Parts: sequence; structure tokens; C-alpha cells
Amino acid sequence: MTEALLRARGVARRFGAQVALEPTDIDVRAGESLALIGPNGAGKSTLLAILAGALDPSEGGVERVGGVRVGWVPQRPAFYDRLTGRENLELFARLEGEPSAAGAAERLLARFDVPADRPAHMLSVG
Repeated sequence: MTEALLRARGVARRFGAQVALEPTDIDVRAGESLALIGPNGAGKSTLLAILAGALDPSEGGVERVGGVRVGWVPQRPAFYDRLTGRENLELFARLEGEPSAAGAAERLLARFDVPADRPAHMLSVG
């Protein structure tokens, strides 16, 4: 069995008195597909946000082996409605320190066949 690239041990999250995620352990290995299944309020989105580093756990920790980065698409996409798909990609590439933001945007637009010049509020999030 290969070594886990992403390992969470005892990660839990509370918002005040509200428990959003009970202590959870998870390992994710290279090439592995993972599905989180559970009822509303089970903590699936909270766990994904913690694994991606978008939310700190109240307890426990996450280890990313070898500097592995986690891509995550939240339930509510974060983009600017008045900008086009291209403009949003260029903006976020710049914020990430990409030296050629326009080039990065073009590569992503081509790879995922996104309508480049359509306003973001008109793009499908499905």
C-alpha cells in the first residue's frame, strides 16, 4: 500500500457550541478516488474545507506529505459575477503569484472548454 499524501488525524470543528465535524481520521493516497457520503449536516463540506486548508480544525491536524496541494471547489463558488471567466482566472492567477496570469488563464480555458468572455454569472457551476 502506498504512503498517504494527505493525512488527517482527529480533525474536528466547532462553531461556538455547534459541533460541525466530530473527530475524524482520513488518509488519501496517490491515484485514489474518494467519496464523502452522508446526510445534510454530517460535516462533509467542513471536512473538505479543512483538508484543503480553507478552514482550520478546532482539534487535530492535517499533514500534506511532500508539500502536496489540494484543489477544492466549494459548494458556493467564489468568483466575481461582473467579470468574465477569463478575467476571473487571470485575477486569481495573479493573486496566487502566477508570473504569466494571462497564459495560465488561457491554458485553463482551453483545458476545460470554459466560455472565456461570458460574464461569470452566466456560467454553469454544475
